[in-house]
Amino acid sequence: MPRAFNRRQLLGGLAGLGAGLACPGWLLAASQALSDDPAEFRAIAHAAWLYAYPMLMHRQTLETQVLRPDTAEYVGGFGRFRHYSELFTPRNRGIITPNNYTP
Repeated sequence: MPRAFNRRQLLGGLAGLGAGLACPGWLLAASQALSDDPAEFRAIAHAAWLYAYPMLMHRQTLETQVLRPDTAEYVGGFGRFRHYSELFTPRNRGIITPNNYTP
């Protein structure tokens, strides 16, 4: 009869459970009470936006240049370098604020 899980999975699960039980409540975000103060909510949303915006823009650039062949910015997949024969203008939006000085 095959086992449901092996020794490595059991030990990993027990280690995760032990770490979770040893973690203090103040460290976990879910254990903190939500505030009704709109200013605090705005501050948290502002910090989250500043943190996540570069990652979201990077993901958008990755999708348009590498993953979606139907877009005009598609390069051809991973490991390809696209050569541009004209200088960038404000109309070029494939990369936010492209640089004309770097080949």
